Amino acid sequence: MSRMPFNQRFIPEPPPPPEPEYRFRWAIFIGIPVVILVFLFVLAGIEPSFAFSDIMEVFNVVNENAYVRLACLAVVLVAATLVVKFLRRNRDH
Repeated sequence: MSRMPFNQRFIPEPPPPPEPEYRFRWAIFIGIPVVILVFLFVLAGIEPSFAFSDIMEVFNVVNENAYVRLACLAVVLVAATLVVKFLRRNRDH
């Protein structure tokens, strides 16, 4: 007959955490297009104070098309990184 030592208590293991449920994110499929449409509406009414070509002239850039493409690539990469970071599940919780 085995006995537990007198000074130890039986502590049951906690139940495992529940699996996270998939939720349809309305904010992504409806909110983001609405925000983009509002942004485009506001942007259409703004008169720019300078153009990208003005900045290129100040710095005497020879191959302007290459730098415009590089700036567009940077904007796309930053936007893609933000989207991936936003959509990725937080593994700490």
